[in-house]
Amino acid sequence: MKSFIQLALIVLIIIIGYLFYEKYFSNHQDTKKITTIKSKINNNSAQNLEDKPTTNFIKKEKSNNLIKNLKYEVMLDGSGKYMIEAGLSELNYIDDIETVFMSNVNAEIIDTNNNKIIIVSDDAVFNTVTYNTTFKNNISINYLQNLITSEKIDFNFKKNIIIISENIIYKNLNTFIKTDNIKINLITKKIKMYMNDPEDKIELTTQK
Repeated sequence: MKSFIQLALIVLIIIIGYLFYEKYFSNHQDTKKITTIKSKINNNSAQNLEDKPTTNFIKKEKSNNLIKNLKYEVMLDGSGKYMIEAGLSELNYIDDIETVFMSNVNAEIIDTNNNKIIIVSDDAVFNTVTYNTTFKNNISINYLQNLITSEKIDFNFKKNIIIISENIIYKNLNTFIKTDNIKINLITKKIKMYMNDPEDKIELTTQK
């Protein structure tokens, strides 16, 4: 009888030990595995989250980047040099092309004979790939002894032409002209004035 009780106790201890092992040790290992997997997932997620702000930050930099006193210098093909600077500029990417929106703008076009066209305007849009520039608002152009005021200028770098439009007033030493458009060829130095409506006439006043 005593031996039977001892055997039963031994079996009971073995069973309890087995159950204890299964409950605390075996499950604990599984828990550690799950924790490790979660940790890896969380680390990957953290890495992705770190990547996303960087990408967004770069996009933000590209779409909205303010720079003070920005200046560009461009050598014109066979016709001199072009310089443009602004008190404040905003860099934007339009169709993956860097475009600069400028305010408080000063520009100079210097030909091979060192003659200058000086342009001052409130605003401008400058394409850093083609170098084409649109000047807007309160524009004044000084060219030799000529002064031109207008509200818009389109400078086409490829064609080497400047087209001036909107509320043009042209002055030189003794001549006052009002016209709709003025076209300046930077290669030939020719100036052409014309109206939007061919039937309208250019107003010219001469002072003695």
